Amino acid sequence: MSIPVWGLLEKSQIDPETIEEAIVRLILVHNESEESHLGAGQSLQSHKASEIIDHIVASIIADKIKDGEVIVPKLGFDRFFVMPEMESTDAWSKVNEGTGAAIICSSIGCLRLAGGNAVGNKTIIYAQSVEEYVADNLDPSLSVRLSDTSPNAQDIGIAIGAADPFSVAAEMIGMKYIKADAKTYAFYIYYDVDHFVEVKYEIDNTQPDKNIWKIVVDDTAKTIKYYIDDVLKQTIDYTAHPPLIESVNLFGIGSRNASAGLTYFLYVSSPIYYQDWS
Repeated sequence: MSIPVWGLLEKSQIDPETIEEAIVRLILVHNESEESHLGAGQSLQSHKASEIIDHIVASIIADKIKDGEVIVPKLGFDRFFVMPEMESTDAWSKVNEGTGAAIICSSIGCLRLAGGNAVGNKTIIYAQSVEEYVADNLDPSLSVRLSDTSPNAQDIGIAIGAADPFSVAAEMIGMKYIKADAKTYAFYIYYDVDHFVEVKYEIDNTQPDKNIWKIVVDDTAKTIKYYIDDVLKQTIDYTAHPPLIESVNLFGIGSRNASAGLTYFLYVSSPIYYQDWS
């Protein structure tokens, strides 16, 4: 004699609905009821009354917030923040090497870096602070939009904590495109006993043209995250060899000629830098 399956049994001799069908039906009625869980002490009332409604980290995204909803009193001013307008070169520290090198305001919100016409000539802008210093444990972050209109003829770099992103003799965190390799690298440099060591990873194989490069340091997690156009390209764990930056150079942005005979342009716009107060 076979053992009957309980869920498939009819509820009664006068009702052919099976027990399993009845459970499914009642759950559906419950889920579709606007009154479910609204009673005192039930889940939705408790959720509504909670001072903090918890969500997983980064689960609330921008399209859930209406335009104009975040008002000034709700903004946090708990860190050092710089967003240059780029209408002038006056406050920038500058490096111009070679014939034809220049740094000018080419349009609203944009600086044009013209490189010297010899291989190795650098054109760099870098921001310094008389009140704040950069350190890896202050969680620095840098974002900038770069447009390279040259025919793949120059190196391009950005760095946190150093003026020159092409230097190999200073601790820094950065990104750079190297023309000879035709690759973009995420990198950082640390000092080890008596010499500097560069840690780098290939993250792209196209020159930056209207791309946003971004670097985010998390000292608690001991990680550096590198983004291109808000796409995470690389995460570096620096637990073993931290870049012990302590510098008045907030960040540097620049180009380096890699093809002799001509002057090449790099357009720089929308730089944003922030870190914890030093």
